[in-house]
Parts: sequence; structure tokens; C-alpha cells
Amino acid sequence: MDEDKIKCPCIKCRNIPYREVDTVKHHLYKFGFVEEYWFWDKHGETSIDDENTFLGVDDSNTNFSEDATDKELWHGCKKVTRLSVVAKLLNIKLEYRIPEQSYDDICQLINDLLPEENNMVGSLYESKKLIQALDRYKRSKNLARCSRVSFKKMHYFPLTPRLKRLYASQSTATSMRWHSKNHGHDAGVMCHPSNSEDWKHFDKSHPSFAAEVRNVRLGLSTDGFAPHGAFEKQYSSWLIIITPYNLPPSMCMKESYLFFTALVPGPSNPKHKIDVFLQPVVAELEQLWEEGVLTYDISLKQNFHLRAALMWTISDFPAYAMLSGWSTTGLVKVTELNVNDVRCGDHGKTKDNVVARRDMKLYCRKKKGVDDNERACVDLTVCRLFGMKSHDCHVFMQRLIPIAFREMLPKHVWEALIELSIFFKTLTATSITTKDMERIETEIPIILCKLETIFVPGIFNSMEHLPVHLPYEAKISGPVQSHWMYPFERYLNQLKKDVKNKALVEGSVVHVYLLREASIFCSHYFETGVPTRNRKLPRNDDGGGDEQPDANNEMLDIFSYHGRLHRRYTNRMMSDEEVHAAQTYILLNEDKIKHYIRLILHA
Repeated sequence: MDEDKIKCPCIKCRNIPYREVDTVKHHLYKFGFVEEYWFWDKHGETSIDDENTFLGVDDSNTNFSEDATDKELWHGCKKVTRLSVVAKLLNIKLEYRIPEQSYDDICQLINDLLPEENNMVGSLYESKKLIQALDRYKRSKNLARCSRVSFKKMHYFPLTPRLKRLYASQSTATSMRWHSKNHGHDAGVMCHPSNSEDWKHFDKSHPSFAAEVRNVRLGLSTDGFAPHGAFEKQYSSWLIIITPYNLPPSMCMKESYLFFTALVPGPSNPKHKIDVFLQPVVAELEQLWEEGVLTYDISLKQNFHLRAALMWTISDFPAYAMLSGWSTTGLVKVTELNVNDVRCGDHGKTKDNVVARRDMKLYCRKKKGVDDNERACVDLTVCRLFGMKSHDCHVFMQRLIPIAFREMLPKHVWEALIELSIFFKTLTATSITTKDMERIETEIPIILCKLETIFVPGIFNSMEHLPVHLPYEAKISGPVQSHWMYPFERYLNQLKKDVKNKALVEGSVVHVYLLREASIFCSHYFETGVPTRNRKLPRNDDGGGDEQPDANNEMLDIFSYHGRLHRRYTNRMMSDEEVHAAQTYILLNEDKIKHYIRLILHA
């Protein structure tokens, strides 16, 4: 957007396109002003002086059923309601994958323990009906009957309500502004995408978007999974997942914040037709970028205009070809490989020959294993590794190669492998620096040349050439953990386990996902002593202690943890060694003191 342009509020433009101020004046004279535009939220107005002005979560789908929220579990019970108990039970069921029959038996046992006249649900079916009392999770019914038969039906979950929900909960609203704060890192250190050159360049290019730190930066990923396994019926479902990058590293890319947005039905992958299924996603992203939506921030107790921008797409090679329209297979891909091989040859001689192809077949066999455990990938009878997935290869390359082959290989071979191991370990660190990325960017071509003198030429293709580009990508886009496929692949594996009815794959996945999202949404309002997917309690936490923070904020955070004694306590004086150990522990672990230590060190 250009800072010199504003949205045109004439009848023809209707606050959608950005135009010059003089053009806006001309349109207003010519076409007139749009009707019913009293609150100028499209032009930066956040409130109006009207006693009927709404201040709160501007979402028509946040109404709770009065019967669900206000009904007591039994007469006289003031501590919990029926909805709170059901929400916690569903959270436990989804966390530990309790079967439906076991859940029903637990509900029946609770019914037997409560007074006779109680309102406790008796089965999972009744629990689902109660959760659907939240209008947000009710299934939409298409009342209009169409005479045409659809070719395919896709499932789409709007993104906007879920982004607004991040600011409607105290547990996430403050974290959505984490990226805009100074975290004490030195210049050139990157531990989050907000420290990257891409993020900073985007802020400079779109200053009006960057001015509101609560605007959301998004990443989009698409990938497919086979619900029937590798040896059963060929079936492929494709998911479109969107994740926000405003959250801190401890929350970013976690399962609870991977928003399942669209499900493309099988049995075959959409390939080049994926743009048809992306249309509702693109339309919603354009609306969030151009117009935005009025949102209530519960942490600051104010309304603001929420906008969103898609910063990155994350995908493997097949999905990359589908999203970008570029070819990663076929004739174009073979031509690219041949060009790389000619560049690696001496005096114009290519390494793409019959012998190299035989070596390729020998050393790059197709692996069929499906177990992630490293020990399951070892066959001691033939002394061979098999079935290793990409994550297994990373662990093997970064952790095991330096130890396993030190005494087995010649020195020049072992050193080359060690340099490659150190390269990937530096590249995938949780905190990287620009200098380190520039250093390994100059080192990796030399490492690959050393490997070419050791291994047969046939194994060097475009994938072995890819590490040359990885340091530069990390330097401009931030830590690799924010841009690789592992979180999405783990998420797809969880959804694959949720497929209980393999005759109706998409419906089964959607059914469980809606229940899990409702459970996660409710878990944000549980008491601090209740363990959830997003809140793992320490082993010795008994749920006691002061839950309200100190009014003057003078208490050290290190003394605010809940816990319980291992045995009966006694009073005694601490020795000098114990006092010194306690003081050292506080100095090393208390965040409020680190600021003063930094001042002393730089004095």
C-alpha cells in the first residue's frame, strides 16, 4: 500500500480499492457517499462517541448456550458447571486418545458417584451435543437444494474467527505482540522470523501494516497423506494449513496454532488443479489484507482493526510444484539435473552416464520403512540402514556420524563427513547469526567438493546441490525451525491416526478436528492448575500457591512456582554454602536480574 492513498468511500468503490486523495474527492462528487457508513473503521477510526457503541469481541459466533453455561452439575454445586466438566473430560480424552467406549464408562461412573438428580452427561454423544451449544462449532446446514451434483466437496474452515480468537484469550493475546518487543539479543542474532531480513524488509515496504504490531504474519503449508497406509488402497487427501508467526518461539509452529484451513478430498492429489481449492483461502487472505476485520484485544481492553499478510509458503518438492506452477519432475527437471552435472564435470565432460546411473540405483535405493525409531532402521544381518525418514537422516548426520565412523574411516573421509555434520548443526540451531550463515555459505561448496572426491559421481544430483542455497535462505528468512516441514508432517500424522472410518476419510478427520479445536478453545479458560496440551505442569505442582501476581510486581518470578514438599518440613538455619548456592541460582535464572547483570558487565 502507498501511504498517500486511502480507501475510496464512494458508492462505486465501497471502501475496497486504494486511490489518490484527489481521485477520492472526484468520486465522491460524481457518485456520492456510500450508505450506512457511520463508523469510519476503514479509515483508522477505532471508536465513536455513542453510548450504543459496542466494545468487545465483535463476533456473532461467540454466543454460548444459556443452558450449557449456567446449568449446575447438581443442585447446589457452585464450583463447576456441566460445560466446564465436559470440556475438561474432552480435553483429557483428546490428549490421551481415550476410546469412545472408555469415555462412556467414565461418564457413567461419574453419574453413579453424583447425587441422583444431576445434569452430568452420560456418553460422548451427549458431550458433543453440549459442546455444539457453542454457535462457533455448530455444523452449517445448506438449506438451498441444488439440482446439480458436485464433482468434489471440500471442507473449508474460515481463518478470520480463529485469528480473532487469539486476541480474545488472556493466554494468547499478549503473546501475539511478543515479536515487537526487544528481547535483549545482539545485532545479527536471529531466534525468531521477526529478526530476519525478510520481516524487516516487509515492514519497510508496508509501513502502515507494520505500524499496528497486532497485525498477523502468516505462513501457509500444503501436503498430502495416505490414510490407508502404503500397502493398502491408493488414496491421497491434501490439507492446507495456515500458522501465525507473531507468537514467541515456544508457541510458534506448535500443533495448537497450526490452523487446519481446507481439506481437499481424495482419492487422487489435486496436482495443478489445487488453485481451484485455494480460491476461498485466497479470497479470505485478500479480504484480511485489503480491509481487515474489527477485533477486540482482551489484554489491552480495546478494539483494533486486524489485518493479516501471507509471508511464506512451506512445502516439499511435489507441493512446491503444485503451488508455484514450476516443474520439479519430468523433462524440465531432467534438463536441470544434466546442467548441474555438466557444471561439475571436467573440460565439458558430463557425469551423467550409464555407470553413474548404475551407481545411483545402487546407492539411492527406495526406502520402504515407516518406523521413526533409529534402532528399527538398522539391519545387523546385512549391516545396512533402511527405512530412514528425513528426520532420521538429520539425527544420523548431526549426532551419530561424528561418533560412529571416527575409528572406521580414513582421516580425510571422516573429516569431510564431520564438516558436513557441523554445517547442518550450525544451520539448524535455534539461534543463528548472520555471520555464521555467511561463514557456512562459503564453506559448503568446499565441503561438497571434498565429498565428490570420495563418493561416486552418480549420487550427486540436485538434492546434494541444495545445501549451497540453505544458508542464504536462513539468513534472509530466519531460523530453519520456522520454515521446515517437520511440524506439519507430525500434524498430518496425528490427523492420520484420527481416521476411524476409512470409508469416509474426510468426514472422519473433520469430525475429530472440530472436537479437538473446541477442546483447545475451552482449555484457555481452565484454572491454572489444570494440565492441558498447551500447559504442562511440573511434576511436583500441587496447584496451590498464590495465583494472583504481586500488586507492586516486586516478587521475583523464581519464587512464584507452585510445588509441594517431598517430606515433612523442619526449620533450620542455612549454611554459608547453601546461601551462596541459592544466591547463584537466583542470579543465573531470574529474568528480572539479568538486566542489572548486563549493565554491570557493560559498565
